[in-house]
Amino acid sequence: MIVGHEPYLSSLITDIISDGSRLGIAIGRVILKKAGLAKVRITSSSDQMLHGELRWLLTPMLMKKIK
Repeated sequence: MIVGHEPYLSSLITDIISDGSRLGIAIGRVILKKAGLAKVRITSSSDQMLHGELRWLLTPMLMKKIK
């Protein structure tokens, strides 16, 4: 579990799930809303980088509906 604040958390998730981040180019961008929740599955790691896939992304409004 990683807990953080914007804009760093969205950037971290984008770097982990983006294949282009290996080249220094983020393809697509995850933007978390305040109180948003994301699940990222880590598929591989090295000393310098984590790689993974976005499993789901929940907005605060969607979480209120689930309640």
